Amino acid sequence: MELLYKNLTNYEHIVFDWNGTLLSDVELVLAILNENLTKHKLDTKTVQEFREHFSFPIKDFYLKLGMKNELFEHYQKRYHELYDSQYKSSELYPGTLELIQRLHQTGKKLSILSAAKQEHLHEAVEHFGLRPYMEHVYGVSNNIAEGKSQRGRELLDKVSIAKEKTILVGDTLYDAEVAKFLNIDVLLVADGHQSYEQLLKAKCPILPSRYGSSLY
Repeated sequence: MELLYKNLTNYEHIVFDWNGTLLSDVELVLAILNENLTKHKLDTKTVQEFREHFSFPIKDFYLKLGMKNELFEHYQKRYHELYDSQYKSSELYPGTLELIQRLHQTGKKLSILSAAKQEHLHEAVEHFGLRPYMEHVYGVSNNIAEGKSQRGRELLDKVSIAKEKTILVGDTLYDAEVAKFLNIDVLLVADGHQSYEQLLKAKCPILPSRYGSSLY
C-alpha cells in the first residue's frame, strides 16, 4: 500500500472508486454471477477469467456471457438482491483504512465516486468506517452502473480544487474513461475487477498491485 500512497502525495483531492478499489468484493461479485450463469445453464467463470473479461456497460458484459437480452432486468434485480444482502461479508483491501487515515491526516481532500447506487453506497461507506474521512460520497441513481461521469462532474463542481491537483483512483477501464471525461489524472490498480492486461488498453498509469507486485 506504500506504493499507492507515494503515487498520491502530489495531489490535493483524491477521488476513489469504491468496488474493487477500496472494497475487496471481487469474489462476492463472481459468486453471484456464477449462480446466475449456472441457473441459466451457462459456463461459470474463474476469478482470472472474470478479471480478463469483466467490462462496462454491465448489460454488454452479460450479453457476452450468453445471457438473454430480454432477461437483463431480471438478472440485475437478482444480482442486487443477493449483493445487498451479502456485501458486509466482504472487507476493505488490507491496509485501506490506514491509507485513508494517513492521506486525511496530511490534509488531502478525499472523495468516493462510484457506479454503485447512491443509497447503497452511503450505507456501505458508513458500514466500513470510511465516511468520517470522505469530503463527498457520490454514487448513481440506477442499478445498471450508468451516470458515473456526470456524477463526477457534479463532484468536482462541489470541490474548489484545481483539476490538475485532482486524481481518480480506480480498477477498471471505466474509471479511465471517467477521468478522461473529467479532464483529471487517473491511476488504475490491477488487483480489482479487471486484469492488468485489460487495463493496458487505457494507456495510463497502472499499478500491477497496490502492494507493489503482481497478485497473479
